[in-house]
Amino acid sequence: MVIHGQMARVPVTARQKFKEATYFYNGMLANRLNVIVFPYYLSAFVSALCSVTLFMQQQYAKDARFQAWYTSNQEEMRADAVLKMLVEKRNLALHAEPFDLWFHQTFKFPERYGDVIETDHLAARV
Repeated sequence: MVIHGQMARVPVTARQKFKEATYFYNGMLANRLNVIVFPYYLSAFVSALCSVTLFMQQQYAKDARFQAWYTSNQEEMRADAVLKMLVEKRNLALHAEPFDLWFHQTFKFPERYGDVIETDHLAARV
């Protein structure tokens, strides 16, 4: 038996695309210590986030207010260091290779302790 069919095309708005990016961002947070799953969420997040403005351009193509806003903000968005890095990483991950993840964690003791805490609780007892 063979079943043929066609699924209805679901319209996607810029708001829905942003919600998709939010979903993947939350997945990144929930899996931030999982070295297997985290990169999947990261890749999906960057891809969805970078497509928001593309969906906005399509959705509001005939809206003069959007055109004025987009024209005045496009250069600022391109110059933003974080947005630029996200687009570069998205393009690299989509067309060439996954991007490397580096971890850096620091901790600073509260100033009231002079930036250090002394304790004898960890001393070896004989």
